[in-house]
Amino acid sequence: MPLMGKNVVLRARTAADLEVLVPEMFDDPEYHTLSSDDPWVPRSPEWHRAAHDRRTGSGDDPAAASAVTFTVASRNDPAQVLGSCSLWGIDTLSRGAHLGLGLVPGARGRGLGGETVALLCEYGFRGRALHRLQIETLDGNTAMRRAALANGFREEGRQREAAWTGDGFADMVVFGLLDEEWRAGRAPERS
Repeated sequence: MPLMGKNVVLRARTAADLEVLVPEMFDDPEYHTLSSDDPWVPRSPEWHRAAHDRRTGSGDDPAAASAVTFTVASRNDPAQVLGSCSLWGIDTLSRGAHLGLGLVPGARGRGLGGETVALLCEYGFRGRALHRLQIETLDGNTAMRRAALANGFREEGRQREAAWTGDGFADMVVFGLLDEEWRAGRAPERS
């Protein structure tokens, strides 16, 4: 069952989703530079599908996978692809994971990132019983910083000039959220 928000749905990735995500995001050198530590290389949709399957353990035990990837879609039209998001680096011993997301250009600036972060927190803390979620983002990524803070994440530190952006080095800002903080922030919603 997909994770439902007010405006977005997080659902399993389909082959049709890659027809949107590859040209809109994954084949964009600028987006790749901001979202990956690897150099950009043009790849086919088939390569992206195989990489997704390897990373998420598709066909294996999904609970043992080190990443869980979702397609971000419109709640009004779940076939409309708005982006991609994931919990990655899932550590089952320490019960932690990293959170990441990217939206296609037409979906940016509409507050959908904050809602996506909220749904990933719901999945991570309730669905996976994680203890800690972490976001790393470039200092200049004000949209992701706003989404993190709006969902209760705390800025925990800064890695100076840790990321190459194609135009120079930028600071990486680290945000963290613990399960008890997330639950405390949700208490008014339950009453």
